[in-house]
This record gives sequence, structure tokens and C-alpha cells, in this order.
Amino acid sequence: IITMGISYLLMIFISRELGEEGIGIYNLSLAILGVLIMIGCLGFNTSVIRFVSQYNAKGWLSSIRSLYSSIIRVILPLALLLGVILFFLAPYLAQVVYEDPKLELPFRIVAFTLPFGILATVNVEFIRGLKKVHISELFRNLSLQIVTLLGLALAWFYGLEDEYPI
Repeated sequence: IITMGISYLLMIFISRELGEEGIGIYNLSLAILGVLIMIGCLGFNTSVIRFVSQYNAKGWLSSIRSLYSSIIRVILPLALLLGVILFFLAPYLAQVVYEDPKLELPFRIVAFTLPFGILATVNVEFIRGLKKVHISELFRNLSLQIVTLLGLALAWFYGLEDEYPI
């Protein structure tokens, strides 16, 4: 219920401050972020639940730590690489693919947040594998809305919405 309320407040804030164009840019940015997070996780986010819960049931905490560090060593460089690629492709995507130069900044913001999103997604599944479902769902659902609200509030405070529809 809290997550739904915050999501609703977020949509109200975006629509009032940035209008329908802002909602469209926000949804496009979320879609791109979601696809790239899925690619960047390499499927570890789904497979990790099984192994972590299995290791946890057997009390193999060292195996959980080893699995975690192995996965992070694989996805962190990929996450950073995807973020850098998107950052430098942002002008091309905005101007050539979408024919809207105003999209460059939102794409660059997505590029900056992408590595954090990939790491957060994998971490949430580790928490879920440890049978702490309430905590994992709180992080999964609430953290994106709160970070987005804070980012938009800062952009609004500094007047970025006058220059860019974020």
C-alpha cells in the first residue's frame, strides 16, 4: 500500500511539474532502464534465489559469500560497461533514433543509474533467497520511487525542468 501511494504521488508530481511530455520521458527512461538491467543481470537475479536459499538452509554462509562475490565480479564490469556505452550513445539515441535532442539528458541519467540498478536487482534477490521477503520487496518496489522522487525534487529545486523535461 505504501509503495502504491508513493508511486501515485510520484506520477502526480511528474505530471504537475513536467506535464504529459515528462510522464512520457519518465516511462521511456524506465523502459530502457528495465531492459538494460535485465541484460546486465545476465540471469543471475533469477538463479541466485535457488542457490542462496539452498545454501542458507544448509548453513553454508561461506558459500553464499563466495557466490555473491563471484556474481559481483562478473556483473559489475558489465554494468559499468553498459552504463558507459549508454552514456556515449545518448546523443545518437536522442537525435537519430527518437529525433528529440531533449532526451539526451534523461538517457544520460539512466546511464548513470544503470550500474546501481543492476547491483540493486541482484542484491534484492540475494535478500529474497535468505527468506527476508519483506525486506527484499521493500527495496525492490519502494527504492526506485523514492530515488526518483528525490532526483526530480532536486531537478525541480535547481530549475532543470525549465531547460530539460526530465
